[in-house]
Amino acid sequence: MPMILWLDAARREALGPQGCLGRQRDQALSHDQLFHTVYGLVGLRSAEYRPALDLMQACDRART
Repeated sequence: MPMILWLDAARREALGPQGCLGRQRDQALSHDQLFHTVYGLVGLRSAEYRPALDLMQACDRART
């Protein structure tokens, strides 16, 4: 299932090089990752949050 993600300029800058997310484009993904990705994007943390399932974690310099 395709996913479209719109990010503002500040978030795109925080995610680093433009190609970082693009390199994950062909990776097999699961709908289970949506929860963790949205949590990560808005900066929430809980016992349920798993950074390994957050699609932005590998590219997001603002959270590292």
